[in-house]
Formats: sequence, structure tokens, C-alpha cells
Amino acid sequence: MTIDDLFGVWRDRHGGVHRTNPKPALVELVTELVPLGRRILDIGAADGQLVHDLELAGYNAEGVTMGIENVRYAEEELGVELVIQDMHFMDFEAERFDAVTNIHTLEHAVSPWLAVAEMWRVLKPGGIAVIEVPWPPGSPHGDVDYQHKGYMGQHWPALFRTLGFREQEQHSGKGRFVLKRLPLDGVPHTETRNRLQEVRRLRRGD
Repeated sequence: MTIDDLFGVWRDRHGGVHRTNPKPALVELVTELVPLGRRILDIGAADGQLVHDLELAGYNAEGVTMGIENVRYAEEELGVELVIQDMHFMDFEAERFDAVTNIHTLEHAVSPWLAVAEMWRVLKPGGIAVIEVPWPPGSPHGDVDYQHKGYMGQHWPALFRTLGFREQEQHSGKGRFVLKRLPLDGVPHTETRNRLQEVRRLRRGD
């Protein structure tokens, strides 16, 4: 199965608008971690509800999605502008954002390594990532299947550490990871530092 075939299956099964509910507790957490007025990216923004709520809270919020119907709904119903981008290859300059959110999206990644490396690239050093994945491992929504092909269960923390993030444990738990983006010299392995530099170089000439 090619990548085009894979996304064709995804569109067939998940066409239309991906509706989400307001998440006031999540917005409150973000306000504890990130000063108002900063730039935030919601990766896997679905219908744009979280972007809308973050804007109301006082942030400069942007969102990316893979669904054209999500883009239309967000604009027409919420007054939010989303853009269609793949979380593995986002078209943003390096270190653009002060924070990113990724809510039940990362487990769908074809390559979690690339998706997390992209978060590291677009975040400023010291920036915050709030990630939620199905939990616990082995639950009906925490199995590796067609929909959760990128799910890594108990290995998520190791991936985040390897790719230059430090977990803020006081805010994390039960499938939620609150991470701080380290500078390049804080990435633990030389090979990983070199790969992250290459990812930066390949994106828009950064």
C-alpha cells in the first residue's frame, strides 16, 4: 500500500468534519504554562474548536489539519482559519511557535519520529508541547491498528527524550505529556542532533 493509498483509506473512513468538544481544562492548563499573547500551533486541529478557544483566551493561535471539510467548517462556523498540512512535513519556519498542542493526533502518525521532530523544529527553545494520546496501553483505543498505526504505548517518553524534549512531570499523566523543548545542544545523542539539523535544513532552507 502506497502513502497515497493510505491517505485514500483515511479520507474514505473519516470524510466530513471531525467535530470536537470545547476543552476548558486544557485551555486553562495552557494559560498556566504559556503567557497570553504568545503564538500557539494546534497540530491536528480537527474542526478548529481548540484554536478558537485559545484565541478567545488571548493567544495568537494557528491550526493545521488534513481535512478540507474541517477548514470550511472552522471558517464558516467559528471564524477560524485553518491550513491543510501534514504533521510530518509542516510548512512553517523553524522556531516560529511558543507552544504546540497535539491532541489525539500523534498516534495516527505514519512516522512518530518525524512528527515529533517537526514539533521540535517549529518550537522555540524552551517552548511547550502539550500532547495527548490514548491511555492506558492495551485499552480499546490504545491498540496498534490501522487508525493508531503510530501508537507507541509506554515508549512515548523515551521518544520525546531522544528528540530533545524534557517532560514536565507535574503537569503530565494518563496519556497527557507536557514537554519543554530543549535547545539543540540539549539533545542527548549526537546522531539525533545531526538528524534534527538535517530536518531543519530541508524545511524551507532553514
